[in-house]
Amino acid sequence: MKRLAVAVLLAVSACGASQGRGAPRSAIGPDAGLAPDAVHTVVRAHVPAIRACYERFAKVEGRPMGIVRLGWQIEPSGTVTSVELVASSLHSAAIESCIADDVAHWQFPAAPRGTEVRQYPFEF
Repeated sequence: MKRLAVAVLLAVSACGASQGRGAPRSAIGPDAGLAPDAVHTVVRAHVPAIRACYERFAKVEGRPMGIVRLGWQIEPSGTVTSVELVASSLHSAAIESCIADDVAHWQFPAAPRGTEVRQYPFEF
């Protein structure tokens, strides 16, 4: 069985409510949203579900290899409010959608401000 390697690149950005995006979001700092380690911890906890997405569709699609980069918004409550496919070299809409659907249901720790994960790579 192929191992899933979850890379640890995380970009957290600042985008305020003045840009029409709802609750203020912040980069890491004293008034920040989630620290990268907190995001990584949640992602690592969900690696089995991500691997299951890959395995479910890989058997039919010939075990594609590549990187799926997703971005998502996390509200101060820890709820994921949106997930987007940033880029993918996997070329499997079924696997990409399965992973994005899974991320949309993750719960992160609460933080003083929302957090934007610009891109998080999942390598297969």
